[in-house]
Amino acid sequence: MAETASVLNITSSTAAECATWVVRVLDPHLEEYSFVARGKRIAATHFYCVLVSDTPSEYIQGAVPFEFKNRQKPRDAMKQFELGSVWSVQKPAMDMRAKPEFNGAPIKETLLLAPPTKLHRIATADPRAELPSRFITPALSLTNILGLRKTRAVDFAAVVESVSASRPVQKKDGGSTEVLDVVFLDGSKTQNGHLAECTAGMWEEAGCLFTGKVGQKGVFRNCMAKMNEGKIKVEGNGKNVRVLWASADQMPHLPNLADVADGPRESVTTPGAGKPICLDGPALLTCGALLGSLKDHPVGIERATECFK
Repeated sequence: MAETASVLNITSSTAAECATWVVRVLDPHLEEYSFVARGKRIAATHFYCVLVSDTPSEYIQGAVPFEFKNRQKPRDAMKQFELGSVWSVQKPAMDMRAKPEFNGAPIKETLLLAPPTKLHRIATADPRAELPSRFITPALSLTNILGLRKTRAVDFAAVVESVSASRPVQKKDGGSTEVLDVVFLDGSKTQNGHLAECTAGMWEEAGCLFTGKVGQKGVFRNCMAKMNEGKIKVEGNGKNVRVLWASADQMPHLPNLADVADGPRESVTTPGAGKPICLDGPALLTCGALLGSLKDHPVGIERATECFK
């Protein structure tokens, strides 16, 4: 039984029957939200993390969703799946309630970190504990993002060149919020030979993540690359964006700011950067991708329906 199987095969029914994945937990966190069920507003918690294999570009999102029967389960998972811990995975099942449209990982499905998935923690002294990478390196570059032709969530690695002051944004409902612009560089070049530059709008709490971070390298997860007037624009909000700041030795392929100070650039910018922006209420999500995948995952259907019994 292979224990170094590519995590990219984790959704394959054939591989699921015969492979064992060894993965490391990165960026474990809880997300709190609320929803209305039977006329009552329910406070809920969801556990998420990143699971990376021995190749930094091969990773998948892991999750323990909210359940009515055990509302403490995500918080227990936060204690169980500690940062840096290593696990073996067998019989992987997917979380069919996860929203792929907000997932920037190379695999858009989310691994369910609860039965029927079989998980075993690997001891630090076990040689297998050194197999998985200690960081992730998204394969998507800023040049790739510039070439996208449809809206999607993206992960990318870059260095922060500059961070603007935040500016107020008025909503149509009379409320207000704030956004700031973060300029990213990763050293990649466009077909014109220009340095790819991304000016991304970071909304509300997401902007706070970049205070004092000019010159810092990192991985920026679950940003939204949106098609706008024929061009891709990038932005992020505090509910979805995750930042994994890198140490000096983790991303040697990224440039230092002094190395990319000069030369022509080709940029992708946030919608309305530097202009008044008007928001028209909350976004409406679609579930077409979820419905399309349910037919291939009967276990996921059982998990999804069980939570509402």
